Amino acid sequence: MLCDGVRTWPPKWWQMYGPSNRSVAGEVGVLSAVFLSSIIPPDKVHVVITTKNRNCYLGSLIFEKSNNAKKIFDFLVANIKKPIRTIGSTDLPLNL
Repeated sequence: MLCDGVRTWPPKWWQMYGPSNRSVAGEVGVLSAVFLSSIIPPDKVHVVITTKNRNCYLGSLIFEKSNNAKKIFDFLVANIKKPIRTIGSTDLPLNL
């Protein structure tokens, strides 16, 4: 996934909490929650993952068009509790 020529998937992960102070990268963990930005227009989707060591991370996806952010938000909500690697391997329509 690209936004203004910048790769946005997988997002960079920032640790929110957990038993160990450990950074992660890539398609790791399980999707725990998804939030659509409340700033108008909503062009960001915030993604929360949990890893097998019970650390929790936040990542953000930025979109050029708010309607694409909403489509990805809806897609991700339908995939909560699935591994990020599985979600990342899904082929999305080209019109996003």
